Formats: sequence, C-alpha cells, structure tokens
Amino acid sequence: MAIERVPARAACLSELEARAGQVEDLAEERAIAAEVAAIHAQAATEAGMDGHTAG
Repeated sequence: MAIERVPARAACLSELEARAGQVEDLAEERAIAAEVAAIHAQAATEAGMDGHTAG
C-alpha cells in the first residue's frame, strides 16, 4: 500500500519490474534488484514497518 501512495514511486517500480524481465546482464539485474529493494525499504519505513518504529 505505501508504494501506491506515491504515484511516481509506483510507476518507477513498475518500470523496474518490466526492465527486470528483459535484461540479460547480471550487473544490470543486480542494479535493478537494488533499486527495487530500496523502494520497498523506503515504503516500509514510511508505513512504520521497518522494525525501528514502536508499534
């Protein structure tokens, strides 16, 4: 849910996912995976699901 709250972030994630299905270079695949992980981490932090927020 937190990803969809920011349309630009959701669009970026969709673009990365589409690119991930097309690349053949391992280094590029890793770079895409790192970007996707960063988007998920940021969204989790904003949603208070990063383990650093009292719940």
